[in-house]
Amino acid sequence: MLDATAGPLLDGIRLARDRVVIAAPFLSLAVARDISRAALASGVKTKLLLTALNDNAVRGGFLDPTGLVLLQESGFEIRSARNLHAKVALIDGESGIIGSGNLTTQGLGAKKRRNLELGVRLRPAQAHSAE
Repeated sequence: MLDATAGPLLDGIRLARDRVVIAAPFLSLAVARDISRAALASGVKTKLLLTALNDNAVRGGFLDPTGLVLLQESGFEIRSARNLHAKVALIDGESGIIGSGNLTTQGLGAKKRRNLELGVRLRPAQAHSAE
């Protein structure tokens, strides 16, 4: 169990060799920057972010469009799924994290005042199946 997933998520992305697949409805600019830097450092070829792009999330400040552009510029393909609630990151089909936290500093536990979230590291067979 993980009570904060920022470190494991970014470490996993930095170590990726082939592909990174992330699903989360909400994204902050700060986390988008961190993910972008980690992905560029890894040199990973295939990068996908599945999010729930909608006006309410953007207006409410839960989904930062500048962060989406930054990820797109660093090679992520951005897709939207209506009513997405899943939060998962899969690395090379061999490792992953499933949790309750969104891609925000509070959701990933990277802030002093963070949300109470839980995450689970996936074993290789689980990550492969989830992908």
